[in-house]
Amino acid sequence: MSQPAARPDATDLGPEIEAALGDITAALVRLFVALQREQRQTAAVQTPLAHAADDQRLAYTVPEAAKLVGVSASVMHEQIRAGRITTFRIGARALVSRAELERLAAHGEGEQGPAVLWDRRRKKR
Repeated sequence: MSQPAARPDATDLGPEIEAALGDITAALVRLFVALQREQRQTAAVQTPLAHAADDQRLAYTVPEAAKLVGVSASVMHEQIRAGRITTFRIGARALVSRAELERLAAHGEGEQGPAVLWDRRRKKR
């Protein structure tokens, strides 16, 4: 009777297979790093208003709205005083509706004409 062929030990894969596994592992690590980098870049490109799409709130405080739009709270207050952005009050708190922020982002125009959020240094004289 002949003896069955000895099965190789699981740790004895041979140099070719070990080299291939090393290459595959290195490729997976590079792919993982590239995906993480892409996710960070994509997150940085998205606007704050895009992140607010997941938020179910109907209104934001003026500082929150300013952050979503990408301007300072003082610029947002200037635009509110000028009538370019409408607010409503609940108690002492002024709120900007989600619809108003979406209008500003989509069209940039309201009853007062174009809603231009300018820098104080660029005011007309």
